Amino acid sequence: MKVKPKRGGRSALTSSVAEAQDKAAQRIANRTRNLKNEQYRIINENGEVVLEKRGEHHEVRHTVGESRQYLPGAIDIHNHPDGGPPSLPDLRSFGYGARAIYIAAPEGNYILINGRYDKRDRYEGWDNMSQEIQRRGLEERVKSDLEVRREGRETPKAKRLQDRMTAISSKWSQARSNGESKEKLDEYIAQYDKVSNEYKAYLDKFVKEYDYTKEWKDFYKSEAKKYGFIYKFIPKTR
Repeated sequence: MKVKPKRGGRSALTSSVAEAQDKAAQRIANRTRNLKNEQYRIINENGEVVLEKRGEHHEVRHTVGESRQYLPGAIDIHNHPDGGPPSLPDLRSFGYGARAIYIAAPEGNYILINGRYDKRDRYEGWDNMSQEIQRRGLEERVKSDLEVRREGRETPKAKRLQDRMTAISSKWSQARSNGESKEKLDEYIAQYDKVSNEYKAYLDKFVKEYDYTKEWKDFYKSEAKKYGFIYKFIPKTR
């Protein structure tokens, strides 16, 4: 959903107002990060929750009218049950006019603050950053498990396990050429199977724990400042 609110105008937020908003957002983020379905709240300049919505596992909706009424000067906060930073739909639907977006995720809180909020058109930064993300095609880049597994094979640990298997296989071949006993050959086979199982288990774990949002995080870390934003990640502490 693309929100097109009325543009222009400024709202000077004092440091005390911003601090009250941020504290309220942080409390809500810590309370909602482990929910199974998405929820979102809008916190106004007084630190009050003025809109609250509950959604499905991957989606929560609001109307254009609600965005125009509540987002300017506010903090949007919603949770990502599967983790990860703000997505392109988040920037388009929840960012326009807001001072900040808080994403509550199981691993911690992702924060995007419009650092130039009081110095220019409050929508410009959200617009420009959204356009750049779309230009790069970040929202369309989802690696398959096969691609991730291939990436896992290139890691140092996987390389070491591959080298061990190769070495054991060479020893087995040499032993066989030398006419060594079946017991000795079986010993090498057992060693190979042990390392092979360790290798497969490592790749399975690599795929399971792979961070599919890394490109998004890297983008925010390196590019958010260019568009006037402060990007933060606060890992969970408990």
